[in-house]
Amino acid sequence: MTLNRAKRLLAFVFACLLAPTVAWCADKEPGGQGTLVPVGNNGTHCFDTHSAIVQKVCADYQINWKLWALMGEPVGNYTLSWKLTSIQFRDQRKRGDRLWFSPDSLPPELRKAAGLIELYIDGHASVNVTGAHTIDMLGFRHRFNTGTAVRPGGQHSFNVPGSPSWDDVFGHYDLCKPAEAGQWKVDAKTAQNAFKQGIYSLQDLILCPESGVSELTMLEDAVDKLCSKPGAAAKFVFCQKQEEKDKKDAAKQDKEAAGNKAQNKEKEPSAPGLGASVLDGAGRRPPESIHDLLDESTERTAIRKKLAQETASYRRTAEAACQDILRDIDACYVRAQCPRPQPPAGTSEGECNTARGGNEVPDLYLVTSDCDEKCREGIARRRKEEREKEAREWHAKWDPIRTRCEPYYEQQKHYRQCEKNVRQTCNPKNFNNLNECTNEQVRTKGPTEKDARKLMQKEWNQRSKTGSSITNSILD
Repeated sequence: MTLNRAKRLLAFVFACLLAPTVAWCADKEPGGQGTLVPVGNNGTHCFDTHSAIVQKVCADYQINWKLWALMGEPVGNYTLSWKLTSIQFRDQRKRGDRLWFSPDSLPPELRKAAGLIELYIDGHASVNVTGAHTIDMLGFRHRFNTGTAVRPGGQHSFNVPGSPSWDDVFGHYDLCKPAEAGQWKVDAKTAQNAFKQGIYSLQDLILCPESGVSELTMLEDAVDKLCSKPGAAAKFVFCQKQEEKDKKDAAKQDKEAAGNKAQNKEKEPSAPGLGASVLDGAGRRPPESIHDLLDESTERTAIRKKLAQETASYRRTAEAACQDILRDIDACYVRAQCPRPQPPAGTSEGECNTARGGNEVPDLYLVTSDCDEKCREGIARRRKEEREKEAREWHAKWDPIRTRCEPYYEQQKHYRQCEKNVRQTCNPKNFNNLNECTNEQVRTKGPTEKDARKLMQKEWNQRSKTGSSITNSILD
């Protein structure tokens, strides 16, 4: 910035402070806003799941984004809305059946549960800067997430605007990867200039591993309930057809369970435990399941509490396993030892990067409300002359350095390729830290709501048996 421009900017700042009612204007509002949709396949993306029943969930989604500056800091906000387009069930029979269903073709018993699926997006997109024509303004990428997971049907995800540092707004290459494994950040000055010029689109979205669908438990339960009905295996291709031997075994188990139940009924004059006491008489039986004991809302609260307890317990196990995983990743990186780029003698990495960037980005300028068109033209002309002078001075200083740094730029290219290959070998799941690894383990291998429901039912059955034993000993 020249001395004259600095004086002019200070004059505008003091004028704003002394006369707050003065209107200020600029060429455009810094940043930009728009809508981002998935690339290819008519805007639809299919997400794999870890469900034993649902294999894929396909979504037609869009992300509304906005980037702006507030008090000199970058701010971004991103919300997601989506429509469920199809669901693929797993081929339980291994016959190659076509198991794709649109929401309308799903059995009525499954449609409500399908509408409870939630989607979350974490990814990065290429940034198109208005009028970008220099190497430091090309190839930007910006990472973001859409806040809370949201159900289909037009509603938008809840998100809170975030304010990263200028050094973290943009980067190059795959931003899902850890910074130490080749994520090249865009410096603060270049990021600020990009905001000033304006960002007119985000495109070419790449999803990070954290993206995906959740809340499949209700759909899984609905499928289990539907497939347990007589004749369901013949009617619905996603139901697993039981072999004759399995049917006989199940019938035998039911017969044995019925016999044991009859014997227990003869031995127990009353039904103790929760919901019964020794004074209730022989006519009262304990609830057969947790559903008989709790109403729907109370049951769901109890199950979620149980799920939280089991998840916390599993998380400790996952953390211990992830510590070993991260140690193996670190050891793998050490063994690989990609040769780091070395700048030429007498030149720093920062100087090489600055020389490669260029200095062709215009600044914003501010004018008072009483500055007419002729006034603005004069300011623009003087600003252009100053920029041309600065450009000549810049090139005179940095062009020789850029020439000396050419071997360094080539080394950077080979280093990035080496790091990419190493990442694929050493860290295929892109874990940046212990927390990311632990979250992935909990998400993919941890307990589910279905597991919590089964555990509660098991504990209830155990309490019922324990209560029966205590009552029998009292009566004896």
